[in-house]
Amino acid sequence: MMSHMSPPRPMLATKGSHVPTGEEWSHEVKWDGVRILTDSLAGSADGSARMWSRNGNDVTVAWPEISAGPLAGRDLLVDGEVIALNDRGLPDFRVLQDRMHVRKASTAQRLSSQVPATYMVFDLLRLDGTDLTDLPLTERRELLRPLVGPAHVIAGTVTEDATEAAQVLEDAPAAGHEGVLVKGVDSTYAAGRRGKAWVK
Repeated sequence: MMSHMSPPRPMLATKGSHVPTGEEWSHEVKWDGVRILTDSLAGSADGSARMWSRNGNDVTVAWPEISAGPLAGRDLLVDGEVIALNDRGLPDFRVLQDRMHVRKASTAQRLSSQVPATYMVFDLLRLDGTDLTDLPLTERRELLRPLVGPAHVIAGTVTEDATEAAQVLEDAPAAGHEGVLVKGVDSTYAAGRRGKAWVK
């Protein structure tokens, strides 16, 4: 069960050398950013969401435009990637480096104006007190779609077409992407574990 009482742990992907095909797989962009799980509980003291790094560190203060944004105020837990664009308009991890380790609120607020971040959300693990990790990926995505879309918090790019995914992989360096993530459409969310259901 994914709880708001302790740092959530992300599911991890296994490295692969090709793009799996077939109706049992879905494909999405692998963003060049920072993996973040965001836990928002309605009625929290400050009304904001808490953001956790892949290693379980609380990084909420670094991302004020996201933590105080549209995900706050509702009981949910989401998984995604925080990205920022370089001067060519491409996702670039180097642009995030001045922001990701900031722990002073005033500095983070200033940097959020200078280097705005976007949260590419790709999974929903809890909603209104219900643990969704045992649901298939397709069902979790259906529940996620209505929750994202405003500025700074949008759904990660997903395609069900393997040919298109192969093209995304080929174009990844020029587009500022790391590659493609391929996920089993029926896969559950195995927190803290690496398995063959997700391939990068």
